[in-house]
Amino acid sequence: MPLDTPSHLTPPPPPARKTPQGAGASRNRVTQGPELGIQTQQPQQRWRPRHGLEPDSQHRGTVAGFAIGLLVLSAIEVIPAVVTIYQNSQLDEPVSLHHWVYLLLMVGILQSAYALYLWQLPDFSSLWVVSLLALAVATLHAFLLAIRILADENHSIIARLQLNLETLSPGKQAGWCLIILILFGTYCYFAGRTALKWQLRFQKR
Repeated sequence: MPLDTPSHLTPPPPPARKTPQGAGASRNRVTQGPELGIQTQQPQQRWRPRHGLEPDSQHRGTVAGFAIGLLVLSAIEVIPAVVTIYQNSQLDEPVSLHHWVYLLLMVGILQSAYALYLWQLPDFSSLWVVSLLALAVATLHAFLLAIRILADENHSIIARLQLNLETLSPGKQAGWCLIILILFGTYCYFAGRTALKWQLRFQKR
């Protein structure tokens, strides 16, 4: 038979341990965080998204002028090829076109494509590319000018381009190369000068 213990002899229960409010709150956040699927501490962002470079509004008109100028120069350059094609189409029995016609048309189409590229991307890097293209065209015509003046009719490059088969005199052919050289050389100078000033102004920001 169990003995009844007096109430005054029963030992009191141990006092409850007090947890600091900050520690308890942090423990609740730690325990409740994964359960609720909430991330309590945001990780530090190591990089920032960068927006694309917008073209400067001050140079839009300048770039548009250079793009239109390149289109005009390419149209002037292909005039001999267009005239030759028209004259050949008027013949009763059209003959095959000479090789220089295809070369001139290919260069003109390439310049038109770069003019469209400059119009769509008005930046100093695009202007640098177009100025280098104009320099390449000017160098090509300078090379043809020197060959047409110094070389004879049996030169390999003249024979391959079939310039010796044309009715136009070698002097007039050299004069046309000189005109294109001056036009594209001038365009290259102003385009490169504008691109350099634009780039230096951009680097000082």
